Amino acid sequence: MCGGHDSGARKFGVTEKVVVLAFANLLRERLPKTGRYRVAMTRDSDVSISVDNRREFAEEKRAALFISLHADYANSRARGATIYTLRKSVAYRLRVA
Repeated sequence: MCGGHDSGARKFGVTEKVVVLAFANLLRERLPKTGRYRVAMTRDSDVSISVDNRREFAEEKRAALFISLHADYANSRARGATIYTLRKSVAYRLRVA
């Protein structure tokens, strides 16, 4: 997740870091309501956190799942998500529409 000095992608005056943090906050509100998830966020403001610090945070929380959100710019009407995983039993790159 970008933040702080790293605004990420930018188009039409909208920056990735603003869109991603807003979406992350929506997930933080909604996921626990399912009764299936406990959410711990690495940031809740416009700061930059290194990959190593995010990994350490997830390990300290004993996270079963770590989600890193990003928003890319596309010249087309892009939809869906790209999921990357390090688990060898799952395809390394899955496309979800």
